[in-house]
Amino acid sequence: MENLKASQSESPPVEDNNRRKRRRRRGLLGKTWRFLTKSVRWGLILSILTVVVVIVVGVQAVLIADAANQLNRSYNSTTRVVNAISSKSGTDLTLNDFERLKTSVRSLSNSLDRMDSRLNYVKRFAALNPDWAVMLDSLQISREITSATTNIISGLEPVLFYMVDGQSDETVITQISSGERVVELLSIGRGSFDRATTHLNTVRSQLDGIDLSEVSSSLLLQIRTLEDYYTQLHEINTFLIQAPGILTTVLGLEQTQNYLILAQNSDELRPSGGYISTYGWMTVRNGRIVDYAYYPTTRDTPQPPPQEFETAVPIPSWWIQYTSPIYAMWDGSWYANFPRTAEMARIYYNLGNNPSRPINGVIAIDVRGFEKILESLGSVVVPRQPEEEDGEVEFVTVNAGSFRDVIYDIRAEEGAHKDFVADMYNEIFSQWQSQSSDPRNNQELLGIILEALFQKHIMVYHESSQINNVIRFLGWSGYQQSAVGHDYLMVADANLGNKSNRSIIRRTTYDVTIHEDDTAMSRLSISYDYSDSIARDDPAVNPLFHGPIDYNNLMQIFVPPQSELLGHENFGSEPIVVHEDHHTIFISRVRIEYDTSQRYQVRYQTPVVIDEVGPYRRYRLLIQKQPGMLPEKVDVQVSLPPGTQIISMSPRPAATYTLDNLILDFRLELTSDVMLEIIFDG
Repeated sequence: MENLKASQSESPPVEDNNRRKRRRRRGLLGKTWRFLTKSVRWGLILSILTVVVVIVVGVQAVLIADAANQLNRSYNSTTRVVNAISSKSGTDLTLNDFERLKTSVRSLSNSLDRMDSRLNYVKRFAALNPDWAVMLDSLQISREITSATTNIISGLEPVLFYMVDGQSDETVITQISSGERVVELLSIGRGSFDRATTHLNTVRSQLDGIDLSEVSSSLLLQIRTLEDYYTQLHEINTFLIQAPGILTTVLGLEQTQNYLILAQNSDELRPSGGYISTYGWMTVRNGRIVDYAYYPTTRDTPQPPPQEFETAVPIPSWWIQYTSPIYAMWDGSWYANFPRTAEMARIYYNLGNNPSRPINGVIAIDVRGFEKILESLGSVVVPRQPEEEDGEVEFVTVNAGSFRDVIYDIRAEEGAHKDFVADMYNEIFSQWQSQSSDPRNNQELLGIILEALFQKHIMVYHESSQINNVIRFLGWSGYQQSAVGHDYLMVADANLGNKSNRSIIRRTTYDVTIHEDDTAMSRLSISYDYSDSIARDDPAVNPLFHGPIDYNNLMQIFVPPQSELLGHENFGSEPIVVHEDHHTIFISRVRIEYDTSQRYQVRYQTPVVIDEVGPYRRYRLLIQKQPGMLPEKVDVQVSLPPGTQIISMSPRPAATYTLDNLILDFRLELTSDVMLEIIFDG
């Protein structure tokens, strides 16, 4: 026992053993650490790792930059083909042009596939740089857009081949009158159009998911280009999907369609075209005009609606006040929006006891529109009935150059001049119908009509909202756009007594200063030059027969909604201000005496007219051409805030000045609507 106790007493305590173990561990770790710090060259390793990272990042940057350059080259190649085709008249396009486009799109698709394969390695590093990520996104979007374009072209091939009768160098309108077959072939392409829809839906989703807050300006513009491509393809594809049903309706393939034709005298302007001096109707069945007639506008033709409908016409207090208000539905109306005018005329005609009811659509053709049609037809011969019973019938030859002279010469004589004008329009439509059966004549005539449609000398309206959306997309509707969300300008004149508008030169100057709070201070000047040197040779300017020689005008100026009128010059009285949901309108009656000029000016403050595009600001100005107006000069001067840097602008300005602010000077000729866009930083 004593030995046991002695041995136990001589054993070391547990705590001492643990301490010794910890000391041994610390000694081992310390020796290891001392070895690593003395023997391993950490500075060299860190330097090597840094070089590796730089090389990896550099390789990614080089690959991305190379991909961007290749993508731009591919885009530019395709754009050159598209521009070459777009420069042709719509009636000069051939199947060869579409084959060129198809080949170019296929080449672009192959380039995109190769780039995508090369950049597979880079995708894992995309988060390192916002531009890389967006560049890779744009590559995928481009592939989807290219696939959608390929499907649209494929879906169109059957109908294009049929329309040129299999001849690659023939224009694509040769057999446009064969409406039923075109509808069938467009239906065959529906599967391709549906596949294009799938690709375009993907594009929309991808575009919506891109963060543009930190991307470079060049990449931002590339994304905006893709947005534009998407919008155009989406609208085209939607139209092609709807086209069989629309053409079936419009061409009367299943049910006869009746169209009201309004002959607008643009020498006597109205806000959406001109005074309706004569009118007609035509019946369309199976893609052909099977019946038509033309009449003068009088108090009883067309037959007005019953009197109880008079209270249904909400004539503004500032507009022409009629003895019988119902006639305001027919006389060109106060709307600068042609669809509103057309719908009122359609209702007026349908409610009266008039032939070819019910009317399904409305076609307006002004004086310049008829002149353009005559340019293609050459001339028409119109019989003129004698005043006396035993007199001889006179035959009058009318062409584009003599059209207005003939109209106003006969108007100045005794007799029912509108009857002759109606007979002349009947002859024009008769010759139009006969010549359109010849493909070559039809090609020239269609080209002239397309030009008149784009310039708002011919406008089209239909009772179907779906068809109207397509007409609006094509630019044939005379539709007045909303002014919400951007700057806007439209000047609409209404001639109150004579027919002098062809002899009056109107010129508009718009000066706008953009403020830091994204509102704008605007100054609009409108000049009228009513010179004897022009008017004395105008057959429409004759106070003995065509109204007072001075020009009395009811002017409407459309600007963004919630704009505030601050001042005006040369108006005889305070302009009327009308606030609507989509526009603010400044309204005034003005008078320009013969052989004088006048200049009117309004100053106003707009609401916010700037929006954001990624990290940048964007100013847009939509200028709409008044229907019936000949081309007019518009000068726009935009003053941007101090320190502004331009990212992009369209169209290009005629001049740029750097004074206290950056000033851009645009010189425009308004043949159709124009959208001006400036993206800037500052």
